[in-house]
Amino acid sequence: MPSREKERRACARFVVFGATVTYSGKTGLLARKIVEDERRPVVNMSRGGLLFLSQQNIKPDAGLTITLRDAGDQVVCALKARVIWTSPSFGESYPYKVAVQFAPYGSGADCNPPEDLEKIKELEATHLPATPHREPRS
Repeated sequence: MPSREKERRACARFVVFGATVTYSGKTGLLARKIVEDERRPVVNMSRGGLLFLSQQNIKPDAGLTITLRDAGDQVVCALKARVIWTSPSFGESYPYKVAVQFAPYGSGADCNPPEDLEKIKELEATHLPATPHREPRS
């Protein structure tokens, strides 16, 4: 019987069609600066992070500031994040997929403002697919 990898995400993923990100940050021992001013498509997101397409192969653990924009190109929020993984994006217009985890929400210097969590929750409420209601078996 094949083993199934346990889902590690604590938050549900959802898609905000037309959402994009720009990002900036530093990576590596020499603190090489990363800046991407062009909008990059968001594949999916959750309260805890997001997956986007990129032209750059960003190394894991790189700290980024992610500016999230909605389909109307309005800035939703700018979030501190850390790259969790990057992988090739075969068959896509962009060569890489980049997964980031948002910094915790709170009042500390390394935290994202709690009001940004509320903005993400608003997106989630609008874009998270409803779980279909199932009738009990008789």
